[in-house]
Amino acid sequence: MQWLAADAINRDGTAECRAFEVCHDKVWNSLMVLITDTGWSSDRMKSQEDGYMIRIIMHGCNGKMGQVITGIVAEDAQAEIVAGIDLYDGIQNTYPVFADIADCKVEADVIIDFSTAKAIDGLLDYALAKKLPVVLCTTGLSEEQLARVDM
Repeated sequence: MQWLAADAINRDGTAECRAFEVCHDKVWNSLMVLITDTGWSSDRMKSQEDGYMIRIIMHGCNGKMGQVITGIVAEDAQAEIVAGIDLYDGIQNTYPVFADIADCKVEADVIIDFSTAKAIDGLLDYALAKKLPVVLCTTGLSEEQLARVDM
C-alpha cells in the first residue's frame, strides 16, 4: 500500500492537507475520502450502486506516476480519467490530452496532480476558477506556491 501526502483545494478555494491511499483496489474509496474530507459535494454525487463514475483530470498524465494512476483508474469501474494535461505528447492515452490546462474544457470532479512545480500556478488558477478539488502531489514548490496552497 502506498500513502501520498496531498494538499486538497476545497470547492470554496481554501486548502487542506489530507493523506489518501493509492492502490489498485482503493482508488474509488480514496477519492471519496478526499472529496468528503474537503467538504466538496455535488448534485452528481450518487452512491456506487447508482453507477456514478468520478471524473478525473490527470495533471502530468504522461509522467511515470501519471501513467501509474492512469493504469489504476482504468481498472476501476467507478472512476475514469476524462482528460489529461501534459506538455509531452509521445504517449497514447484513452482520453484527450491538453498541453495547457487552460485549454481543457472537459467537465470533471477532481484533479490529480503529478506534474512539475512550473505547472502548479496554472493548475491552481484553473482549480480555483472551476472550483475543483485537487490532489496535489508535486514536490519542489516555491514558498509562494506553498503559501498559495495553504491559503
